[in-house]
Amino acid sequence: MEAMRTTVDAACSVDGPSGVREAAQRELERDVLAAPPALVQLIGALGPFLTSTDARTRARGTDVLARVLGVLRASPVEAGALEHLVRFFADRLDDVPCINASLRAVRALAERADLPAEQVAALSTSLSARVHVPSLAQPERLAAYEVLRALVGVHAHTIALLGLAPALAMGVAKAIDGEKDPRNLLVTFKLSRSAADELAAALERAGGSEGEGAPTRALEPSLDELFDVLGCYFPVKFTPPPPSRDTARITEAQLRDAWHAAACARTLSGRTVKMLATILADAAVPPKLDAARALGACARSLGRAALAPDAERLGRALASFLDFSQGARIR
Repeated sequence: MEAMRTTVDAACSVDGPSGVREAAQRELERDVLAAPPALVQLIGALGPFLTSTDARTRARGTDVLARVLGVLRASPVEAGALEHLVRFFADRLDDVPCINASLRAVRALAERADLPAEQVAALSTSLSARVHVPSLAQPERLAAYEVLRALVGVHAHTIALLGLAPALAMGVAKAIDGEKDPRNLLVTFKLSRSAADELAAALERAGGSEGEGAPTRALEPSLDELFDVLGCYFPVKFTPPPPSRDTARITEAQLRDAWHAAACARTLSGRTVKMLATILADAAVPPKLDAARALGACARSLGRAALAPDAERLGRALASFLDFSQGARIR
């Protein structure tokens, strides 16, 4: 225990050499990965740093624990320790100096398939109540989106059984609203699709004998909100920064394809088709060309049967588009 305290002191040092901190961090990760019960000892040794009134010290201690949890994603953790960690990080989400590390820790916890239902609920509700995602810096917004992806991707069925699916879908819509960074948009478009379809599917599985469509009716207002946010990005236009400053190497085509995939989600496609039909019938030529391409992507993704309910509307819109865009070259 004394040796671990010495290593923790080195890892949490705010003024010492970064190389010493990193070596100590790696040692802690190796020790806990080799013997997961050592996690309880680590939490005890980190106590003074995690509760420090000095923001830098508290943030360092939180970062050390978050990074250890990251390497323990697939390793067993004692039930009592897991409960303590969920409660601790759910509460720490409103500690601004620690927000980056806390979100990374919550993601690591949310990615655990063995997380009990009450702890899934604690993370989901705390994220919604304590974190205003749009006000965060880019790395923290991205970390929050990854937490939401983990909750949806790993725990959709549990979320549905707990009755939290509408609130989580609404939380996704509010979190991604106004996002402009292309690095984040690629993630938010994927998140939109998974939140819409996976939560709806989970509700259908959990709905029992309520009848076709009944379990997902409570999700409709959240899906409306999610589509309203997604629709604001159409048509997708993006000019990359100069090559000397473009480290992400994201293209307009990547963003456009990601938007098409999200908009063609099973539970959002009806809204998408109606929006595109309206644009084809009423808007100016440039949006019409974008709408025609997007409609083609939806048709390829969904098939004719999914478009059948809107066939008459689409027929009129396409006829109007073809009349209006004389000589336009459509790919």
